[in-house]
Amino acid sequence: MWWILLFSILLLVCFKDSLKLSISSLNVPLAGKTGTTNENKDAWFVGFSPDLTVGVYVGFDKPRTLGYKQTGSAVAVPIFKNFMNIANVNSQKIPFRIPSGLSFVKIDSNTGLISKDADGILDKDDDCPNNPGPKSNNGCPYADTDEDGVLDKDDDCVNVPGPKSNNGCPVIEEKEQEILNTAFENLEFESGKDIIKEVSFPSLEELANLLIKKSEWKIAIAGHTDNVGSAKTNLVLSKKRSQAIADYLEQRGVNSNRIIVQYFGEEKPVADNDTKEGRQQNRRVEMTILFE
Repeated sequence: MWWILLFSILLLVCFKDSLKLSISSLNVPLAGKTGTTNENKDAWFVGFSPDLTVGVYVGFDKPRTLGYKQTGSAVAVPIFKNFMNIANVNSQKIPFRIPSGLSFVKIDSNTGLISKDADGILDKDDDCPNNPGPKSNNGCPYADTDEDGVLDKDDDCVNVPGPKSNNGCPVIEEKEQEILNTAFENLEFESGKDIIKEVSFPSLEELANLLIKKSEWKIAIAGHTDNVGSAKTNLVLSKKRSQAIADYLEQRGVNSNRIIVQYFGEEKPVADNDTKEGRQQNRRVEMTILFE
């Protein structure tokens, strides 16, 4: 680890500012570090290529100043450069080689602490320190519960597989949607009651068979009324009608835990209650397929 850190520091210093103009003109991989004592009494440069290390020291036997601005980069680096040029060092421009047994890990640039799973998130802030994941998910990988290739965060149906084009939910085929539409359109009740008319039975029977076949489907049954009569009476009626459909489907073999009964009375009209046609549209039981 120390070799990687030292090399990174020296390489950065070597090709910085004025040294870049001097050392980089050799056009070979090099790294190094200058040094200068107080009052410019001593100056040095230690540099290396992938195959050769050279140290240059400049100073007097009896310490005294070398002169104004006579630093390592000013007096030691030129000597190093001339030597390396004459030595024709690394003429094949072989890059620095990483010693065997070393591995790269990501660290926090502010603290130097290591992230175990190398996802760049400190272990103290990582909910999954042994499994890499994005910061947006607190360092944990996003799950794909239904294994449909759509991550849970983007999946509208986490527990049921479906294509990405449909947000991870199963696609309801045209024939299946037609069965749903027919059951809705053909549904009739005796006036003011929760008794299903016999004319509705064939389409409800077909709906029940479809739900039995599609065991991963759930169905929400939502009852609505017009605004004729009291709001309380209408709410009770909408509940009873929704429950009547649920009971019918359950009697035909659909598990009750797959049926969600909802009721809204006159709260959610889809048409104008001031007209006969509008009131007829508002008296309805909607059926919607749901996926977990």
